[in-house]
Amino acid sequence: MIINLSPYESDRIIPQAFGITEMGRDLLAQDYLLKQLTSSLMYPEDELGEEFWERVHEEAYEQYGVTDIPVNTFNKVWIVPEKAVVYEDGDAVFVVESRLKVMLEEDYLAASNNVGAGPRARPVRRTASP
Repeated sequence: MIINLSPYESDRIIPQAFGITEMGRDLLAQDYLLKQLTSSLMYPEDELGEEFWERVHEEAYEQYGVTDIPVNTFNKVWIVPEKAVVYEDGDAVFVVESRLKVMLEEDYLAASNNVGAGPRARPVRRTASP
């Protein structure tokens, strides 16, 4: 499941039916917070953002001899499921434990292309009701 808020990838946005579930709302909220945090740290008119961009431009100049860097050069950040423990009771399902992992796009794509090592959730442990 891809949780996506990008208007440039409307075909990859979370399905509305999943978005109204508690898990869907939580994933969207985490994605939104991550985007807010990232943008606030990279905002060039704040001290931290200014320092970030200075270092980026210095590195770009040292490595490539240029300082004009397109913004899309930077990786997307992905939030992927790392672990989920699910309890089933009849027709009801409860997520009793979950963990999310934050990855840069290049790491996400590398893991996705690695057979058996993708960024998918570990197998779900199902616990039958007593």
